[in-house]
Amino acid sequence: MSIPTSSIERVPPQNLEAEQGVLGSMLLDRDAIARVVELVRSIDFYRDAHRRIYDTIAELFERGEPVDLITVTDRLRDKGQLDDVGGATYVTALLNTVATAANVEYYARIVLQKSMLRQLITAGTEIAHLGFEGENDVELLVDRAEKLVYSIANRRLIQEFLPIREILKESFERIDRRYQDKGTVTGVATGFTDIDQLTSGLQPADLVIVAARPAMGKCLKYDAEIVDARTGEVCTIQEIVSRRTAQLWTLDAQGRLHTTTPSQFVDDGIKPVYRVRTASGREVETTRSHPFLTPSGWRPLAEVAVGDLIAVPARLAVFGDNDLPAYEVKLLAYLCAETMPTSPGLAHDYADAVAVGEAIRAATKPASHPADKSASLPAAPTYHPIRGAAVPEAVGMLLARHRALAGPAQSRAIPGLVFTLPRAKLALFLSRLLACTGGVETEQSEENAADMQVAVRCAVPSPRMARQIQHLLLRFGVASTVQGTALAATGVHARMLLREVGVMGWERLRTWARHDQTQLLETPDILWDPVATIEYTGDVQVYDLTVPQTHNFIAGDVCVHNTTFAMNIAQHAAIHYQVPCAIFSLETSKEQLVQRFLCAEAEVDGSKLRTGFLTDADWPKLARAMGRLSEAPVFIDDSATISVIEMRAKARKLKAEHGLGLIVVDYLQMIQSYKRTENRTQEISEIARSLKSLAKELDIPLIAISQLSRAVEVTGTRRPMLSHLRECVTADTVVWDADTGRRWTVGELAARRSWPRLLSLDSRGRLIPVRPASVFEKGENEVFEVRTSTGRRLKATANHPVLTPDGWKKIHELRPGSLLAAARRLPVFNRVGATITAGRAKVLGYLIGDGSYKRHNSVSFCSSDRLTYEDCVAIAEGEFGIVSRHRPVRGIPVAAFVAIYPYAGSVMRGRRFGNPLKSWLRELGVEGQICYTKRFPHQIFDQVDDSGARALLRALFSTDGCLTRRRYRNGTFLWSLHYDTVSHGLADDVRDLLLRFKIVAQMSSGYKSKVARVPIYRVCVEDSRHLARFCEQIGIEGRKPFLVDECAAELVTRRSKSQVDRLPLAATRALWDRKESLGLSWRELGFRLQTGKTLDRSRAAILAERLRASDVLEQATNDILWDRVVEITPRGIEPVFDLVMPGTHNFIGNGIACHNSGELEQVADLVLFIYREDYYNPETEKKNIAELIIAKHRNGPIGMIELFFHKEHSRFGNLEKRRV
Repeated sequence: MSIPTSSIERVPPQNLEAEQGVLGSMLLDRDAIARVVELVRSIDFYRDAHRRIYDTIAELFERGEPVDLITVTDRLRDKGQLDDVGGATYVTALLNTVATAANVEYYARIVLQKSMLRQLITAGTEIAHLGFEGENDVELLVDRAEKLVYSIANRRLIQEFLPIREILKESFERIDRRYQDKGTVTGVATGFTDIDQLTSGLQPADLVIVAARPAMGKCLKYDAEIVDARTGEVCTIQEIVSRRTAQLWTLDAQGRLHTTTPSQFVDDGIKPVYRVRTASGREVETTRSHPFLTPSGWRPLAEVAVGDLIAVPARLAVFGDNDLPAYEVKLLAYLCAETMPTSPGLAHDYADAVAVGEAIRAATKPASHPADKSASLPAAPTYHPIRGAAVPEAVGMLLARHRALAGPAQSRAIPGLVFTLPRAKLALFLSRLLACTGGVETEQSEENAADMQVAVRCAVPSPRMARQIQHLLLRFGVASTVQGTALAATGVHARMLLREVGVMGWERLRTWARHDQTQLLETPDILWDPVATIEYTGDVQVYDLTVPQTHNFIAGDVCVHNTTFAMNIAQHAAIHYQVPCAIFSLETSKEQLVQRFLCAEAEVDGSKLRTGFLTDADWPKLARAMGRLSEAPVFIDDSATISVIEMRAKARKLKAEHGLGLIVVDYLQMIQSYKRTENRTQEISEIARSLKSLAKELDIPLIAISQLSRAVEVTGTRRPMLSHLRECVTADTVVWDADTGRRWTVGELAARRSWPRLLSLDSRGRLIPVRPASVFEKGENEVFEVRTSTGRRLKATANHPVLTPDGWKKIHELRPGSLLAAARRLPVFNRVGATITAGRAKVLGYLIGDGSYKRHNSVSFCSSDRLTYEDCVAIAEGEFGIVSRHRPVRGIPVAAFVAIYPYAGSVMRGRRFGNPLKSWLRELGVEGQICYTKRFPHQIFDQVDDSGARALLRALFSTDGCLTRRRYRNGTFLWSLHYDTVSHGLADDVRDLLLRFKIVAQMSSGYKSKVARVPIYRVCVEDSRHLARFCEQIGIEGRKPFLVDECAAELVTRRSKSQVDRLPLAATRALWDRKESLGLSWRELGFRLQTGKTLDRSRAAILAERLRASDVLEQATNDILWDRVVEITPRGIEPVFDLVMPGTHNFIGNGIACHNSGELEQVADLVLFIYREDYYNPETEKKNIAELIIAKHRNGPIGMIELFFHKEHSRFGNLEKRRV
């Protein structure tokens, strides 16, 4: 059988005759060249020889030289390409292929069409390659494929030169139209006269942000537990909000459960919450406004009473894929049970599981070396997991991994790993756990022998474990009741439990249950559970999730529930100017949106449309409005979860099919990002940039509706401003180079093109190095200065977030007394070799303290301490080869350091190249400093190792430092170390350098007397733990070391508490709750916790280890110092800057953990704010009047415009103004 040649090799589309005709025409007629270069490029030719000839002709034409057979041949010869194209013979042949150049454009279009076909084939091949590899997200691949195709299609849109007379004609016609219209609108008209006068309409490629405050949300307590419908993991709503991703269960209109993804994660601050407990034992804590589903619909908690029925899920069929070995699942069940009955079957099953575990451990345990036997190993902790049972090695390893199972029974909980088990392993776990903690009760019916009543009851170690088992049974469709530590499943649910899960030792009942015909009936997805109690539990942190379309989700195994101006613009543009408008409505359904359009266009009360109470006069209005709307080119997409990539694809298609003049997105915060980042701020920034790119690509205006933060409502007038979109710090904010320790200001980094790695906090509170992706200025803004108890100061905008024990909070939300996260150390991760020796660093410390190095004066040092004086002189002479001249001033010795060298047998002062000590000070950049301006040079932080930094601090504290021992009236003593200076910058330097040694110092300021004008800044170390660290690691030079030794010896024997480095009160509460759940007494714990008292870090770490509280232990060992806010003061308007930190999205600025912000305001071309006074003040004179604030206009003026707001019609209108 013969195979066609075309199936083996296919020749790409091409037309060599047309290519020869184009080149021949260009050689024949110079005018033909001008016509061809507008259509084709060299890459459009198929043959490489033709490309080279075309490039040569175009080159000669561009240079203004003659283009003919001789010049082209000569130029090809000079370039060495004549032989490659076929020689002079082939070029001559091209000239002979055409008789005239009249048809050159026709030939050129043939060449262009064949080129586009080849590009289409190449694009198809690349798209196929992308599809087979599938390395990136599908959305990105589709977007890239569309760009490949559209880049080919754009070749058809070739711009041509137009004579000025034609352009003038069009311009004159445009001017005439504007004269006739007497208008100023050059873009899309908004329908609001004053706005159009200021903006000239919405301009093509502009991103318009319309922002306002949303309504108050309904919220859940931070520890409300929610099951992930994809993995089975149970986590709190606080964890979900921090992750910004989850798969939830939701209830649709038909009462069926299905999965969904939240579109928004809301931190709603601290609010009063109430615990709702149902008759079956399910619990959830919410605010009073949070709705619950009742037989009469969704009702807020404030309208729900004890005894009312609320909806709870009957089944949550979710199982994970974390497949553990069967023996490990069994052992976890037995460890959870705490007591093992004497049943021979259970004892044998437990022994088998232990034997399998020991065998696997022995087979996988690495061989020990002889040298290891002599090494002393730490003593293994004593565990009592199962009453009356020994602790084999395999069980001990499980207890080490799951420490919660090694404590007392009252605190036991099922490990989180169990919730992600597959169905079979989860059933295995429950069958062993239920068999150990309870049993099965049966009762035969006297009337019907075949009818048997079954109940499964158990008593587990803790109430929390009982609720966890209730939830796990719910995954199999088994509804149970919980009272304290007792759990029961009766009736049909007990039969379902036996059938789906089983209880070990009752296998015959499981067989009976599997053949029970009543189990074949379909069960509903929800049950009605009466409310048992509603009680107030306090004011705590609350969160909320926005679920698109259904607006509800399952939390705590209970069902809970969760923009007119821009639409008026779109409606006006489409109806009155026939501008095609695309609306992406992520929050409102298309039916509700169309109803709003009808209400606004017909000017009919919206409540009448919703309730049906329409009058006879309303129907004609609705009919006319429907006619106008039906002719309007408005296209609505109400996809609840959509990304910018999907928007771009739909908008491209819509523009190609119907044309497109305006896009409205409602609203920005609900758009999904194809990039998952740690926080939503970064996602919003990425979305804003993508929307701007979309507007620019399609060359149309795009309106994005945005929500403003709560910062608006803390201002006096509550009027939104542009600063509410900015989150920035000032230029003098200091950040630290994580690799060298050098300090940079944000202003210095903004002037650079490359940036070093900076200190940043990871999710565990550890300092790590992160390189910023961008550092940029964001204009001027009003800033506030936050001062803490340790003297740290941060100047930032009111909207800038800082880290608090309750998460990231904006500065306007802080109050004096609030805690915020600061760095308790300043590590250096990649230190290079020290270029400044310890001796030179010590000399610098002496000179900064009691020295003088003014310009045009000699370097001098004075000290009343003889040891300090002699040490400074000796090191200076040895390090720099200089001599000192001594003279007393008022009885205090003063040394002047000069350079002396012999020359021609005589002695001359000075050196040919100056004083080496003075030259070194000049290189450091400190020469000429006086007492008020003295600072550490930046080389001290990045070119000095720990020994050099220690030497500098020892010398500095020997000058103006003081170590004192104060006695109080009660007979106690307190040691205190401080350093005084009149230079604010030097005090900051000393405090920061101490942080390299993990010594936290406090800084304060004051005046020496009432008549003093210069403040004195004091760096003080009073905390006993940090003072002991100073005495141990640093010390003081001169005659003060004996005080250091005395202080260190006394602090070692004294039982002291840290007053600076303490954990938040929440850590004490967590340890208290942990102690209560474990059932420990104060004597057993070895420490008595006091209610309302905070714990120092070291004591909290010890208690967390004893109580196995891993979260508190992590807080006690991380790099965060919880510093207290002393005051927040306004500092006027200053230039502000921002950093983009990938991954962690925060940085250490002036020692405080600062969040980096987004770029919403920077990307937008036009920013509009809507403010209604009557929303906040019902008694105002400006009823139904809305202020439209144009806060940013990239290409025009800004200002404020008043509009009339028709609440009943959901419509804004021009406000009638009358001259008085």
